[in-house]
Amino acid sequence: MTLITDSVLQAAKDIRIVFFDVDDTLKVKNTAYLPDSAAEAITRLQDAGYLTAIATGRSYYALPDDIKALGADYYVTINGQYALTSTGASIYKNPITPSAITILTQWADSLGISYGFVGANGSAISKWSDYARGALSNVHDDLPIDKFFYIDNDVFQMWLFTQDELELPPAVTGAIRILRWHEYAYDVIPRTGSKAKGIAAVVKRLGLTADNAMAFGDELNDLEMFDYVGLSVAMGNAHLELKKRADVTTLDLTDDGILHALEKLGMI
Repeated sequence: MTLITDSVLQAAKDIRIVFFDVDDTLKVKNTAYLPDSAAEAITRLQDAGYLTAIATGRSYYALPDDIKALGADYYVTINGQYALTSTGASIYKNPITPSAITILTQWADSLGISYGFVGANGSAISKWSDYARGALSNVHDDLPIDKFFYIDNDVFQMWLFTQDELELPPAVTGAIRILRWHEYAYDVIPRTGSKAKGIAAVVKRLGLTADNAMAFGDELNDLEMFDYVGLSVAMGNAHLELKKRADVTTLDLTDDGILHALEKLGMI
């Protein structure tokens, strides 16, 4: 774990809400292992008067039951495009425009790339491919095939399934951007979208500021979140670029990194 400075300890005193990424932060993605220490950390935070929140690339309906059982107060889902309360009340929505989706799907079809859609209450895929099955095996394995899901549903995120390095067609780069989240897949989100936008909506609702928010994460889709919050903690197993942006790097997920960091920061 990196050295905790006096300035970091001072920042910790301003925290009122703590946001947690899910995959490889709270829970090991490939094995579905959730350390007892992660649940303990959240319970102790709540007992100490902190609010807790999930900030994930997943949609709410795709969250595992053991993550929902942690009892978070808020959920920032779909990489920040859809935020809601623990009772399901919507706080923030940022869908991709249908015109951008039409251009993107036609382009993907021309390249033979399969793609998927993520809505607030369901998802769909254009076709199953080896890349799609490889990327979604631990998240979704029974999605319906529907190339036109976006016609009747708001789409907050898309997936592109390929091992190739992609450059989006110029006609959509003003509306959307891509983030690789798996060796076989990209997330597609609105150009202005990020976990930070969803977190900011929650913070504003609570009458707080960014300095009152803290976040734990491990991957590149957590970069904007780390830049926004007052205190950021990278897991020991986090991407190197995220560690460079973090205020603190803790131990690995499997070494009880969340609990360790919160105790060292004097928050629990």
